[in-house]
Amino acid sequence: GARRLPAQLSGGHTLGDSGLLRKMVNLATVCALLVLPPSAAYRVGTVRMHAARPMSKSKVDRRAALGAISAPLLLPIWPQPAQAEPTFSTQGDLKYYDVTPGSDEGGREISFKKQLIIDYEIRKGGFKGDEGSVLVESSDGKGRMPLLFTVGTGAVNPGLEKMIFSMKPGMVRRVVVPASYNLDKSGSSGPSYLQMRLRSIKGDSSFNICVKSPGAPTPLVCEPGARPDAP
Repeated sequence: GARRLPAQLSGGHTLGDSGLLRKMVNLATVCALLVLPPSAAYRVGTVRMHAARPMSKSKVDRRAALGAISAPLLLPIWPQPAQAEPTFSTQGDLKYYDVTPGSDEGGREISFKKQLIIDYEIRKGGFKGDEGSVLVESSDGKGRMPLLFTVGTGAVNPGLEKMIFSMKPGMVRRVVVPASYNLDKSGSSGPSYLQMRLRSIKGDSSFNICVKSPGAPTPLVCEPGARPDAP
């Protein structure tokens, strides 16, 4: 069990003395605030406010008082490590990095005329989670479905197609697509931020398909002239 502290302290003070209690809480709070991050410091301040309220000697619970004093010192004092910045690779004028590695399971590789199924989203201002990022389009949106298209037939935007060849099933890749590709079909001067996940590699097809969901607008990644349905 916990070791009991004597009710009578040196100098004739007791744990019931509110003045002594406030001094002890103040000292513990100052020590904690010097080493804690802001979020934890706020919690320390909250503990201090409750612990420092005047109370009658007869109603002081010694265990509660000791808990209030020690609580700030028991909080974690080491800040969380900062998340490492991603390392981008380049392919021509495209910058990219892989979020999740893929798998060689199945043995199929991407080549011209292969049909692929992918999940994707297009953003402006940054990738998902970045400050100022705005979603433009997603295959996960209402009424939409994963995208089916044929590689090497001009069915999809070149910014997407160039970056798909080295992917493996299950891989998630993020690509910074320059404005010259007009990926979002807006004509804006800023780059688009493309995230895609390769679901599967299907068989060959000679049709330039870029299938759209029934009742949904044509995906922005599809190029004019692409077949909107699978034959």
